[in-house]
Amino acid sequence: MAETYDIYFGPTGNLFLISEGQSELSIEVPYTLEYNIEYSWRVDATNEFGTTTGDVWSFTSTAFFPPVVSLDGGGNPTGLNNMVTLKRLVVASNDGVFYET
Repeated sequence: MAETYDIYFGPTGNLFLISEGQSELSIEVPYTLEYNIEYSWRVDATNEFGTTTGDVWSFTSTAFFPPVVSLDGGGNPTGLNNMVTLKRLVVASNDGVFYET
């Protein structure tokens, strides 16, 4: 049975040690993941008999492709892709919602 764990994480092909000698069974990745990138991780387990190197596992973070507003030559929204940028002032106060029309 393992006593401590060394955890490696990073973009696939570039693993680096993010936690050394931890006894907990969970960890929080110490940075924000980028969109549409393949990440890998490995957990090495250590006890009085030595260290067992774990398998490398991987996943690809979700892709995010926000809609883009169609603009004419003057930089004005055309609505061609059903997107128009609206700017409104919205305020909530005393159980009411007020917005600029």
